[in-house]
Amino acid sequence: MQLFRNLIFLIWFSNVELTAFAQEKKQPDPNINSIFADLPVDIAMKNSILKSNENAQEKISRNVFVKAFANKNVVYLGEPILITYELYTALESKSIISLRPSLTGSGVVDLEVNENLPKQVKMEGKTCRVFNILRLKLNPLQQGIVYVDPIGVDNSVNYIAGDGKTYNYSGSVKSNELRLNILPLPVKNRPKDFSGMVGKFQIRDTVEKSNLPAGEDNNLHIEITGSGEFADINLPAISWPPGFDHFTLRESAIGDKNKFPPSGKKIFDIPFVSSQQGVFTLPSISFFYFDPSRKIYHQVATRPIPMMVTPAVIEHQSKKPVSAVVNPVKSRPDKFLLMLFGSLAALAIGVIIFLKRRFAFKKAKEEKIAREAELLALAEPEVKQTDFRKELLSISLVGDDVHYLELTKSLLTKLLQEKFCLNNASEEELLVYLNQQDKDQSLTRHVGEVYSSCNRLLYSPGGQGSLRSSIADAMTRIIDFVIGPLQGRELDIDKEQQG
Repeated sequence: MQLFRNLIFLIWFSNVELTAFAQEKKQPDPNINSIFADLPVDIAMKNSILKSNENAQEKISRNVFVKAFANKNVVYLGEPILITYELYTALESKSIISLRPSLTGSGVVDLEVNENLPKQVKMEGKTCRVFNILRLKLNPLQQGIVYVDPIGVDNSVNYIAGDGKTYNYSGSVKSNELRLNILPLPVKNRPKDFSGMVGKFQIRDTVEKSNLPAGEDNNLHIEITGSGEFADINLPAISWPPGFDHFTLRESAIGDKNKFPPSGKKIFDIPFVSSQQGVFTLPSISFFYFDPSRKIYHQVATRPIPMMVTPAVIEHQSKKPVSAVVNPVKSRPDKFLLMLFGSLAALAIGVIIFLKRRFAFKKAKEEKIAREAELLALAEPEVKQTDFRKELLSISLVGDDVHYLELTKSLLTKLLQEKFCLNNASEEELLVYLNQQDKDQSLTRHVGEVYSSCNRLLYSPGGQGSLRSSIADAMTRIIDFVIGPLQGRELDIDKEQQG
């Protein structure tokens, strides 16, 4: 009897240990680089199923949220504000912004949205993926309370029911409203030359030549750099010395339009000449701004520039020897003719010198403008082409199958959009375009098979691993076909397979 009890206990204990081991093996590897690292990979798809007793709008409202954030809720007039909108979704949803906020008393600029992989957070007891969907830069133009209206987002959800058919439902959600307090700039200690700039800035200036003859062209170069709405900076006041004449101003701005807080450089070039000779000093140039972090007005200034203006360059005629024999009868007419000839020669030389200088000045200005255009072109951020082969190799290292399929679809869509200049085109629109343009339908068929395989495995989990290699091979052939050299290459992908 005791032996029988011991046998029953041993069987029960073994079953408990085996069950615990199996459950431990089912837990996902915490080191897997996946957005579903702490939940089953198909939880979003399961959540998306609309049950018979559920309302579509109510279900979307419980599982999709839009949050609005401001980098500051209290700012000074003229201080830029960054508004960020994030979408939290626990469903397999596609979302489109349907309503943008209407703002009065503020300038609005759209900034680029970061396209990083979505992060995963807990939101109202649900595991959600988070997407950055909109970034706005606000420039307050009036003081007081400013309300930023909610944005509206339309959401569409596809799911596969128990009967194997695909169903769809949709609904809209809104973000929270933002309340901003725009403070007036302090009146106390405000400089009389303050032009309204808010931020942090520095100023410097140089002249092209500090020692030159009178009447020769020169250039004053001023740069104001820092953080703030630098594109709105106006030329500071300049006190020119007596006898200095300046001409048409040239100005330009350099900076990253999508950077926040905004920063960059404002450049002013002022051509000028001095008609008087002597030693002069170009006075210091001041620039005032309000620093919101320290809540004070601040002044930055350049150093005075000493300049020496030498006498104008004049070409003198060489002296000629006087004849020892003077004819008293012809002396007066000869002297008159010599004076007339000398005056005409001096006038001709003066005109030649003037035209030569004007031509040289014009040529120098054109060359300088060309150099500045080249520098501005170099300052623009270089647009980098996507390395699709490198992206495909990076995707192959993703351990989670659902994440792998999503990234593969996204990479294929991006490849076709860039190649055929079809920005924002959907899968269906790309396939329709290929069907019209691809005469032998080889590329269309292979693209359709990759999309179909990914969608089928995403909506019907199971067996993804066995098809990853075939999907990767198909993607490699499509990339080689689309971005490779077209001349001397078989256009039919099927021939590569047969080979």
